Amino acid sequence: MGTFALTYDGVGTFRAYKNGLPTPNPTFSGFSGSAATGTLQIGEPKGGYPYTGAIDEVRMWSEQRTDAQILASYNTEIASMSPCLLVYWKFNQGYIGANNAGITTAIDAATAVNHDGT
Repeated sequence: MGTFALTYDGVGTFRAYKNGLPTPNPTFSGFSGSAATGTLQIGEPKGGYPYTGAIDEVRMWSEQRTDAQILASYNTEIASMSPCLLVYWKFNQGYIGANNAGITTAIDAATAVNHDGT
């Protein structure tokens, strides 16, 4: 178990972090297309293997985060919203240990908009 983060430089290179620190092989590439098109799928990729763990938060920024920024906030909820924080799902809806299958929206703390999660 751990906390994972990915950054994307807008050109084609990702950096991966675990528990706030860069992974041993921190960069990888292969992304094609525009991040602004298509459907975002978290934990259930098309044609891939579904993630079987728990996802606590998802944050999307309009800028690439530095190593220091990731380390400073990887294990805590963000209290003040930055204009560069585009989407921030905390996944705090529902009840711990309960069947929350009926919850199909996630509140975006950055914009206060509910997003369809089906």
